[in-house]
Amino acid sequence: MNDGCWTAGKALGSFDPITMPRLTACLVLLSLSCWLLAQDLIITTEGDSINCSITTISSARLFYSQQIGDDIRRDNIALSNVALYSRKGYFPVILGNSSSPAVRKRKDEPSGRWQLGVEAGISRRIGEVPPDLDPMLEDHIEAQRNGLHVSGSVHYFIKEELALGVVYNSFFGAKHSMEITGTAEDGSTVTGILAEDVRMRWIPFSVLYAPRSQGRTSFQGSVGIGPLFYRNYAIILNNVLITGASAAMGASVRLQHRLTSTASIGLHVAYMAGSIDRFEYDFGSTKATISLPDAYNESVNRFDIGLNLRLRL
Repeated sequence: MNDGCWTAGKALGSFDPITMPRLTACLVLLSLSCWLLAQDLIITTEGDSINCSITTISSARLFYSQQIGDDIRRDNIALSNVALYSRKGYFPVILGNSSSPAVRKRKDEPSGRWQLGVEAGISRRIGEVPPDLDPMLEDHIEAQRNGLHVSGSVHYFIKEELALGVVYNSFFGAKHSMEITGTAEDGSTVTGILAEDVRMRWIPFSVLYAPRSQGRTSFQGSVGIGPLFYRNYAIILNNVLITGASAAMGASVRLQHRLTSTASIGLHVAYMAGSIDRFEYDFGSTKATISLPDAYNESVNRFDIGLNLRLRL
């Protein structure tokens, strides 16, 4: 009985080890982007914008430098003529006369350090099916590839465009059952049901990059890594609970549309990668732990797509 479940459960394919360094590279690139792309900004009381590098701020004046061609121009402006200034990696400071349209627009943008999020949508597990698998088991696995996901997240902005946080993601696989035939301990042939109800919980540490946008629509990107917990409420002739755990990595991109200064809705696309090589089978009266060969590791790789709601507080 165990061998039949083992073959069926592992047929989603093994985890590609190349994915790990690729996602790690994404983490590094996203973290560096906010430093490479951001500039200091001064908005005057007349509504003019000055993209520059702010060097010193005194009690009465603000000193800055600008790259003009091959030359660096150094200048200063009285703070009484500054409506807003923003330094790279910091939140904007509003002072003076902030009634100009440019400053009003800046004030309407989200500025809270906490971001709360909820997501929901459809999922698709991916992975190759072994070529020697029974066609009936292949159909059974194919029927379970689709599923649903829901998640919640909390992030804290340590810089204006960079946040750290944690995500709680749940996956509910499609249920499917089929009739199977097995061999009992006494050698007799028995017929019964093979059914699986796969659920996963992924709790990654997350790095979020949320660049500023000139309008209400913007992109966000995130990467994460953390523990994954697998539970399969299965029937393999008899009821059995199959559990496992591993680490998984993921990356996502979101297209957000700001509704208010604190709320936005959006569309997200995500990819998660990982594999499990050790499972515990609980038959009620007995338990067994099975370590799988690398070629038969359970792949948890999947794509997600859905809608989300973000609150910036």
